[in-house]
Amino acid sequence: MSDAARFSFAPELCHDPLVAKAPRMLRFDPEAFFPEWQSGVRRTFKQLLGPMPAPVPLDVHIEFERDAGESHETRFVFTSEPGAQVPCHLLMPKGVRGPVPLIICLQGHGPGMHLSLGRPADDAERAMMLRAITITRFKPFARAMPR
Repeated sequence: MSDAARFSFAPELCHDPLVAKAPRMLRFDPEAFFPEWQSGVRRTFKQLLGPMPAPVPLDVHIEFERDAGESHETRFVFTSEPGAQVPCHLLMPKGVRGPVPLIICLQGHGPGMHLSLGRPADDAERAMMLRAITITRFKPFARAMPR
C-alpha cells in the first residue's frame, strides 16, 4: 500500500465529525428574547476569546494611492498590536455614490495577497485561482478575474 493510500491529508475528514458533535454554544434560539440572547452570546464569546490585549495607537500609514482600472486603490498599513502591522488595500469603485457593499478579505500569514486581489503573477497562479473559485462555487468571481 502506498503512503498516499495509507494517510489522509484532508483535515476535514477528522474535523467534520468533531464539529458535528460540538455543542452549539452560540447558536440562535428563536424562542429567546433577542437582546437577552445577544447579551449571552457576547458574554460567552468574550469568555472563549480570553483577555483582550491592550489597545495600541493605529498609526495608519498610506503607502500609495493609484488608479486601478474600475476602482481607486489605496494601500495602507496599520498597527494591530505592539510590533505587528497589517497591510490593507481599499478598492473603491469609480462612479459610485452612497453606501456600497463591502468585502473584507482576511489574508492570513502567507505571501498571497496578490491572489486575494485577483492579480495572479503567472498562468500557474491564474489556473490555481480559477480552480479554487470553481471548487468553492464562487463562479461570479471567475468571470471578473483578469485574463
